[in-house]
Amino acid sequence: MKILFVGFGWPPKKGGGAITYTYDLTKALAKNGLKIAYFYNGEVSPRPFTYLKKVKKNNVKLYKLMNSPNSYLNFSDSQKDIANKKIETIFSAVLNDFKPDIIHIQNLAGLTTEIINIAHQQKIKILLSLHNYWFICPRVDLITNKKIICQNFTGNNCATCVPEIKISKLKAYLQQIMEWLFQLANLLPASLQKILLYIQHSYQLLSPPKKSSEIVNIPKKQNREQLFQKRQEKIKEILNTKVDHCFAVSPSVKNIYMRFGIKPEKISVLTLGTQVAENIHLPAKKPQNKINFGFMGSFNPRKGINIAIEAFLKAQHNQNADLWIYGGTRKQYEQMYGKINTEFSNITFCGKYQHQDLKQILQKIDVGIIPSICLETIPLTIFEFFCGKIPILGSNIGGMSNFIENNKNGLHFKVGDVQDLANKIDQIIISPQIIHAWQKNIPKIKSIDEHVQEILKIYDRIITENKN
Repeated sequence: MKILFVGFGWPPKKGGGAITYTYDLTKALAKNGLKIAYFYNGEVSPRPFTYLKKVKKNNVKLYKLMNSPNSYLNFSDSQKDIANKKIETIFSAVLNDFKPDIIHIQNLAGLTTEIINIAHQQKIKILLSLHNYWFICPRVDLITNKKIICQNFTGNNCATCVPEIKISKLKAYLQQIMEWLFQLANLLPASLQKILLYIQHSYQLLSPPKKSSEIVNIPKKQNREQLFQKRQEKIKEILNTKVDHCFAVSPSVKNIYMRFGIKPEKISVLTLGTQVAENIHLPAKKPQNKINFGFMGSFNPRKGINIAIEAFLKAQHNQNADLWIYGGTRKQYEQMYGKINTEFSNITFCGKYQHQDLKQILQKIDVGIIPSICLETIPLTIFEFFCGKIPILGSNIGGMSNFIENNKNGLHFKVGDVQDLANKIDQIIISPQIIHAWQKNIPKIKSIDEHVQEILKIYDRIITENKN
């Protein structure tokens, strides 16, 4: 059986929950005897044009779309998300080379949904795992530019929410010239290719202008609205008619995509397995003199790191606790969110961490904090904390509320509410015995091997149905 995965990024150059999951899943499936390939974008090279690079790692054949003509967060041209000839041509070449039985899409950001049509025309079975909201939201996470959760899935509000990339008339002409040259670049000597790249970087041809007087050809708001609506309608039609089945990674994801318009029979919930569950099996531990709260993740504003720190500082009994921050430095935090009280010694920034550091990190933490302000589909940090028998304080939205059961294996707090989180922190510090009660209710996390067995049954069923 030959399975072609499609997505964004590959370790170590790119990271994140969905990328790590895809990496672990493809390796495990290859070990089970399947022929696995992965077509993805997200890498760039000095060569000033789009091309396909083929390599093989861990028995997985990698088809790298280098210098993709589309971008992960495509704010300049919403129509590239639903059609791009260059990407379509390269993807067709991948299909001809690998000849898959099934295509399993993990992410299409930076690619185009038209590749689904191409595969469907070749009668290839198509599965789609929904790790984010890119199919609904060009910003990916359903958070508006005003930092509130979007409830409008029609595209009507995208024109005012999604940043508009505008360029000067001169730069527009230069971009067009450079694009023509790039199309011929692979025919030029290496020395001339380097000159083209130097010109591109030196004159910042892809950068927006600094002065408003340089702006030309500004699309009318009404036109942008129509283009975003077209994006949404086209994607909805493709998912309902060309994809064989969609797998939501949590019940909340399924509900949101059904609100978007995906037919109920087209979508079901399939929770992920994780490599962490294979490697880490920590016993429940009793807190010592101080309660150790922990945050793991990026400092991206949607992850709510500032909410965790502000709440901890506001907690009345914080002198009896410590907060450990994994994912960045104090300097990085203060550059983004401002200075913290320098005299406060109960907050420790531990910098970035690697997968191999997880066991040591989890042994230190008594209670995890996941304060995301967006509708997380399913933050893998939940699984990591639970593998360490660590209860969680989590925002009461999205996939977090599907796995963190209030007052059973942790507590919910109102999303973005610093005072509510501070109250919950105080509640635990005052009554630390509640941690032990919660530890008893932490569920067993599905391992990647257990998940692979589920996936194999799905693939077998799809192939059997196709034969019949």
